[in-house]
Amino acid sequence: MTIEQGNGEMTEKANVCENKLVEESDIVKSRYSPLCRQFVAAIGCTATTISVGMTIGYSAILLPELQHPSSRIHVDLEIASWIASIALLPMAFGCLVAGYLMDRFGRKMTILALNVPFTVGWCIISMSDCMFWLLFGRILTGFCCGVLSPTTPMYLSEISAPKYRGFFLASITLDVALGVLLTHFLAIYCTWNVNAIVCGFLPFIGYIATTFVPESPSWLLKKNCIHEAHHAFVWLRGCDESASIEFQSMVDAQIKNSAATSAQHSDDDTENNGSGAGRQHHPIDHLRQLIAHKSFNTPLIILSIYFATLQFSGVNAVIFYTVTILKDSLSGTDIDEYVATLVIDAVRLVAALIACIVVKCAGRRPLTIFSGGSTAICLFGLSYYLSLSAENSLRNYASIPLALFVIYTLVLSVGINPLPWCLTGELFPLRYRAIGSAFVTAFNFLCFFTVVKTSPIYFSIYGGSKMFCFYGILTAIGTIFLTLVLPETKNKSLQEIEDNYTVKRKHKMSRNKVQP
Repeated sequence: MTIEQGNGEMTEKANVCENKLVEESDIVKSRYSPLCRQFVAAIGCTATTISVGMTIGYSAILLPELQHPSSRIHVDLEIASWIASIALLPMAFGCLVAGYLMDRFGRKMTILALNVPFTVGWCIISMSDCMFWLLFGRILTGFCCGVLSPTTPMYLSEISAPKYRGFFLASITLDVALGVLLTHFLAIYCTWNVNAIVCGFLPFIGYIATTFVPESPSWLLKKNCIHEAHHAFVWLRGCDESASIEFQSMVDAQIKNSAATSAQHSDDDTENNGSGAGRQHHPIDHLRQLIAHKSFNTPLIILSIYFATLQFSGVNAVIFYTVTILKDSLSGTDIDEYVATLVIDAVRLVAALIACIVVKCAGRRPLTIFSGGSTAICLFGLSYYLSLSAENSLRNYASIPLALFVIYTLVLSVGINPLPWCLTGELFPLRYRAIGSAFVTAFNFLCFFTVVKTSPIYFSIYGGSKMFCFYGILTAIGTIFLTLVLPETKNKSLQEIEDNYTVKRKHKMSRNKVQP
């Protein structure tokens, strides 16, 4: 097919799509508003993400029970660190697999497919009677979390209106916080086996809820399914003037991208025919060309630094070893570490709820600066307290470490915890969104694994004071970097964000042509 034929077909499909507007008026006249339908579409993602939070928080209640003398599975410190961190390596691998699955089969189908083994993994954990099956269940649930981690924010960003997108994306951390809280709360009343059964219900609910909602309009457009994309877009967003303009801009952008892709393929065919070799492009060459694109490498670098800052702020070290860390930090006080754990979990949940509102009202940049700076200050405060506490100078001030933990959890949860997930669904252009999200979330889980695997060992060697100081320094450095380079995406459509890269690239090219 020639470029002109391809563009003509795309344009014809776009015109047919516009003519179908009257036929789809029954969707527009539905008794439910577009916002309500966007909430319905997000239910499956919500249930699944809550189970992701349960996977993250599960080790905090599992390890103390396994270390109890009456446990049928006994663990030492080394094995305990592996049980906590073993789910994270398959998470990183799952993120890379997600890049292919999302592009090949769609966002919705990827979520549907992964909820099945997710439920099976929790069942395996529940029925485990030896270390092998326990670790296998953790690996399987970790892999599913990895695939779903980039898929969920991408689907939510592509189904939501620009003014509500921040809320939906910030709700991811709310769901994770709720999952962590539910897991820790259930530990009061049931054993780790029963807890795992409850955790397995959430992916099952997610599968049922996702079955009845449409596929991402952006993915359908990328596959040139114009009519299906328009139908999904109208179901989700209605058909007011602003929504119609946004959809038309998406169609126009897809036409241009298809033309550019066809031109590139035509040039490659000409080159191959001229050489007479029929040369195949090596995947390494394709990756090198991909990294050379500013619209890919710029968000890749920004989000990688953001996720590294998040993980080395110690957020997940605290979640995975909450009871252990609080027991050491509150030793010699009258505060029960399990009660303190639930208090911090509740604060994390409330802060995540606040973040859903704040992200919708405030920009990404000011929230990053406030949250990152405040988190670093809290970490330095905890470090200072523990250094004095080691000398028995502050043993009578039991409320200080708990207050610092609460403030740390609050300021981190309203900013640098939800924002990188929000930006993952926003910064990458559509043609790079799947592979870019896969790369940065895989990097995130590698950092996640590094922190969680090394935390118990380094805390025992260097103590909490030096570790919190180390986390504080890295958080401060990352915040300074993000202050300098992070773009603002609040209230911008995904197409406007993508066009921003194109405009900058064209401006740079024209400026280079003017120079002698």
